[in-house]
Amino acid sequence: MSDLISKALLVTIEVTQTKWSDDSIQFVKRQLNELDEREVIVALHRCARECTYGLRLSDILSRVPSYESPADAAWKIALRVIRGQMRPGELDDEAIKRAVTAMGGFKALGMSRDTDLPRHAARFKSLYRPADVSTKSLSAAARRALPN
Repeated sequence: MSDLISKALLVTIEVTQTKWSDDSIQFVKRQLNELDEREVIVALHRCARECTYGLRLSDILSRVPSYESPADAAWKIALRVIRGQMRPGELDDEAIKRAVTAMGGFKALGMSRDTDLPRHAARFKSLYRPADVSTKSLSAAARRALPN
């Protein structure tokens, strides 16, 4: 675990007057240590200057240039199917299939106009729930708050 990221995170939490439990801090540290250290330090520095209502993990990640959320990566795959670059039968990600089904299916999305795609992307990302999310490191209260 990067000592520099740990220190920068703790300073940013303090500067933004955010109150996180020790479990939350450890969870965020693990998430950030999977990313490029230099980019994370820059992102934390930006958060310290820009975040005025408390710090969230998404605030940090949105400022890391190389970070791509699981929902963004999944939308890119779904978009390949929608554009006919991949057949739905080739897709083995059940979470993507569930999100697309909730939106009317690949066929319906494939008939939509290109101008509709940003709206579809936003809806897909709000519906997408990867099945491999680990809850072991979350506190009991955080686990209860997760959707089933």
